Amino acid sequence: MAQITVSGRVFDGKNKPFPKAIVSNGREKVYTDSQGSYTIQAKLFDILYFEGEAKEEGRKIGYEEYCVVENTPHQECNKIFYSIPLHKCEMEIICTYGISFYLNDKKITTDNEVFKERVRKGEFYTYQIRTCDELPETIEKLSRYTVLVYTKDYYNQHIKNKSKKK
Repeated sequence: MAQITVSGRVFDGKNKPFPKAIVSNGREKVYTDSQGSYTIQAKLFDILYFEGEAKEEGRKIGYEEYCVVENTPHQECNKIFYSIPLHKCEMEIICTYGISFYLNDKKITTDNEVFKERVRKGEFYTYQIRTCDELPETIEKLSRYTVLVYTKDYYNQHIKNKSKKK
């Protein structure tokens, strides 16, 4: 699978360019320039993380991310960093943003990076990318995106036949 180039701009809450923000794909990181612009290489199913330092004391920048779920060679992602009081940063986050993976309707709990690479290389029959709202009741709705991956036998026996009955 080919590399994907993601570029865009990062702004502060007043819509001004945010220089020196960190954009990372988990393997490398780049910094935004004086205009808040960045370009980074990514792969399908990468999660880009955006981080920056608050300009006011006692405040922190809300954490941002972008999930690469489309296999298009050039993508644009613009982000706005909002500054929030430090005491609000300690609240528990219930939902894990990002991407979950299922193989034949069973959650992948081992090394996601190895599994992602196998999917990228086409080792499985097919996959579907779903948002929380599109998931069946049997799948946990904890991630922003869920990738349902199927082997050929499982797909033909369990998924293909369900589609025909509807």
